[in-house]
Amino acid sequence: MRFADRHKILKCALEAAVVGALADWYAVTVLFHKAPFPFSHLPLFSTHQNLVIKNRPKIVLNIVHLAQDLLSPEAIKKHLENLSPSETLLKHFSEPQNQEQALNLIRNTLSTLTERLEDPKLAAFLEELVRAKVEKADVAKPIGVWMGKCIDRGDHEQLWESLLETINKTLQSTEAKHEVGQLVKRAVGDWVDEKFSGLLKTIVTTGVNTAEMAGFINYALVADFITKRANNFVATAKSNPNNAIRMNVNDNLRKFARDLETGVPSAVAILKPIQDNLANHLELNGLIKDLLKGFKSTIDIQLNDNSSRFMIYLKEFLASLLNDLRANPSKRTVFDETLRNWILKAIETNHNHIGQIITESFNKLDDKDFVDLIEEKVGNDLQWIRLNGTIMGFLVGCLIGGINYYLTAQF
Repeated sequence: MRFADRHKILKCALEAAVVGALADWYAVTVLFHKAPFPFSHLPLFSTHQNLVIKNRPKIVLNIVHLAQDLLSPEAIKKHLENLSPSETLLKHFSEPQNQEQALNLIRNTLSTLTERLEDPKLAAFLEELVRAKVEKADVAKPIGVWMGKCIDRGDHEQLWESLLETINKTLQSTEAKHEVGQLVKRAVGDWVDEKFSGLLKTIVTTGVNTAEMAGFINYALVADFITKRANNFVATAKSNPNNAIRMNVNDNLRKFARDLETGVPSAVAILKPIQDNLANHLELNGLIKDLLKGFKSTIDIQLNDNSSRFMIYLKEFLASLLNDLRANPSKRTVFDETLRNWILKAIETNHNHIGQIITESFNKLDDKDFVDLIEEKVGNDLQWIRLNGTIMGFLVGCLIGGINYYLTAQF
């Protein structure tokens, strides 16, 4: 083959390579942009330019359909059937650092929750809850059981001692003696009013008053006598736990405790006003706020100390859960089925949201950003399309040049 012939074949190949490169360059350009001047002003070319923007709704719709098909409940279910979430979980938490991450998550969650413990709304809610429970609670039986045990153990004897000591001191006071004297005087007057009437009542009343003024009747001495006798009785009762009156009171208290425990209506009715008054007038808000504040402070201290009893309990609790799951295949099966069903239900319920999310994401982009996004993802492939067009044109040019040479040489 002469040099001139080889030159013709090479020329034909290079011309074809240029045509191929320009054709592919044009095709890629009008895919994303307007056709270059002057083609953009020619009807044949202007109707087929900026194709991505013109077909943007179709492209987005097809992407949505593709994503929904790939993430369909059937496809997810088939994929989940080959997975064991429990084994994945156990493998993940077999590493100490992953267990520590889980504990940190629990710690942060509890810390966030405790921040709300001092919310006044929470205290108000708990106050209403406690009041309602106190008002409706069946307190008769537990109080009856408690009273019975206290009496049987003799826990109330100290109360007896305090009560009798208080009575003794009260009876020795001048005010008590004066009140007793006035009580005796009123009792005499009431007796006269009850037993006599008319002129006889007047005579008796006059006689009593005269005797009082003459000193024959001294209510102070009577009061002193009564209080001394009462003090002697109190002293006797205080020094003798087997005193008849004390024993009688104890027996009555035991009976009352048994009646409360068994729910005797008359005994329960005695507690009801006390219970209602406690529920309606008990100052709970401040108490609950203090309790919540103290609880928050205690939890914060416990959470910030890895060696605290609470954190040790959390570690042991997490370890026991994992060991229990690891040792019980049936529980792993239940866990896997539950998680699969939950995931599938969530996907079935929110499957349409996949398309909505994709559509909304693309709608946030203007045309330029939309084109840039696609070009960014397929830019390298587009460059290869242009290069491949050049190479293909060169090869086709060589083939055409070779055929032309062959035909010229033969004919």
